[in-house]
Amino acid sequence: MNFTREEIVNALQRKGATNPCAKCSGNDFILEDDYFRHDIQNNTTSISIGGQAIMSFGLVCSNCGNITFHAVKALFPDRE
Repeated sequence: MNFTREEIVNALQRKGATNPCAKCSGNDFILEDDYFRHDIQNNTTSISIGGQAIMSFGLVCSNCGNITFHAVKALFPDRE
């Protein structure tokens, strides 16, 4: 799936994800160009790669660098 920056920003606004940074209260963010993959693990003693994962968009606070992740499926539930 590919999304335009405009689609992502509109989805974040539609969902109300427009609060300031949770760490420094900054209001400027950088939307990362690539996706993040968060692998789902069955236990804490071994690492499984290539299984289920949550794909997300990353927003980086321009002031302090805090990164927040937003799940693609939550923002775009109708697109696979």
